[in-house]
Amino acid sequence: VSDGIEDLRLWISDIIRNGIISMPEKGASWFEHMAKRMVDAQASGLANQVRNLSDTPFNSEGWQSGFMDQLLQLYLLIEGYRNSETQDPALLQDIRTGIGFTQKQEELKEQPGITDDWLVLAKQSTERDNITTERCWLYGTNTNQYALILQFIARGQLAQSTLTPGMFVNAELVFYPSVLPMRALIKQQNSTSSHKTYQGLNNWKQVAIAQTTAFALLPFRSERPYLVRQLKPVRHKDEWWLQDSNGEIMLLKESHRYIWKLLSISGGTPLDAALLGKEDKYEVVGIWNNGEYIIL
Repeated sequence: VSDGIEDLRLWISDIIRNGIISMPEKGASWFEHMAKRMVDAQASGLANQVRNLSDTPFNSEGWQSGFMDQLLQLYLLIEGYRNSETQDPALLQDIRTGIGFTQKQEELKEQPGITDDWLVLAKQSTERDNITTERCWLYGTNTNQYALILQFIARGQLAQSTLTPGMFVNAELVFYPSVLPMRALIKQQNSTSSHKTYQGLNNWKQVAIAQTTAFALLPFRSERPYLVRQLKPVRHKDEWWLQDSNGEIMLLKESHRYIWKLLSISGGTPLDAALLGKEDKYEVVGIWNNGEYIIL
């Protein structure tokens, strides 16, 4: 692993030294070469992040900002690993996970978990090299705890757990070690549930405070779920935003995929929403309408 990480560090240094203006001309194969080097070094987490760099929308305006953010996050991760001896043990677990070290699920399931009525907020699926990665985002209605169930499914195989967005399930989850636990395993699934209550943040300022607190603990920024009350879609500068009860607005990510459904259900009135995102862009994954959770 160490040799591969050193190769990646030099690769990033060369990008910074030469500038990123030529990145759009590099092509996917240039990034894939380094990603495969990380796979060979048994650093699959780093390989995925290099591939995410390749997926940068180079044809869109302002791609440089997103590219540099991802590149610096990658550099921060490998520098954290290179200085493992000085890291807090819990943070070191996050660093090792980001690198691609795995922990046996059997060992995790021996640990005590958290039992709750979990609402499945959303499911995201991506496919690469005949492997489907399934990300299910859950919300604990009693504990106000979020969870991410991550599954890797080879073509022709079935997922170990079937979670449908919008369903409630009573289950015991065991969380992977982290300074800010999010990824979890289902230790025991007891039954479906009809639990309807939930908590939520009141405005974008509270989202910013929650995110700042999270980033202070875990500096490797990634998308996180949030429940926010009384948001309504508004049009501003030819883009769609979400406005809170204080009149503050936040840009909607990839709004074209769901904005018309959101508008048709809400009628332009404020609704409680489940969001997924970070910093200055968020995606609506579901809304509450007359007490019912609706997937977008």
